[in-house]
Amino acid sequence: MIEAIRELEEIAGLVELSEKRAKQVIARAINDTMKSIRHQMLQVASGMTDVMYKILRERTHLIKANVKNLEGDHSMIILSIPAILLGARQNASGVKAGKHFFRSAFIAKANKGPFKFRVYRRKYKRYNPEHPGYPIEDVRIPIKEDTELAHAYAERQVDEKFLKNLTRHLKLAGGLL
Repeated sequence: MIEAIRELEEIAGLVELSEKRAKQVIARAINDTMKSIRHQMLQVASGMTDVMYKILRERTHLIKANVKNLEGDHSMIILSIPAILLGARQNASGVKAGKHFFRSAFIAKANKGPFKFRVYRRKYKRYNPEHPGYPIEDVRIPIKEDTELAHAYAERQVDEKFLKNLTRHLKLAGGLL
């Protein structure tokens, strides 16, 4: 980390940039860092939750930095994922969605919502007079804890990656590469 700061100071001394150009370089370094952190977070979360990377990526939003606003951020919807999104298939004993298996679940047409079909499971194993009609619940895959752990893991490396990206972009801007 200290070596990276020294290298950054040396490069900044060699390169003469206008204020606007310096802000552009910093914004690019911030955006590259945010993309890298998001990618790493999604890879770790995908491995922990057994949910496809593509599905998790669709649930993230990246706010890019620019010359006027030198701040970047990313957010993610961490609500549980409906099992039908993972390509659910029904067999005699239940439903398999991705690497997850839900015993005694079934696929049925949805009344409302964004999906035509959903994966359901009975709430109670036996008939309960207090709850007639065998109520059903939507089967979802929880991802909150795993994505929070992955986010914390990726956030630890922000400073190191930012310095690395900033030195690279300064070298490119100054014609040193």
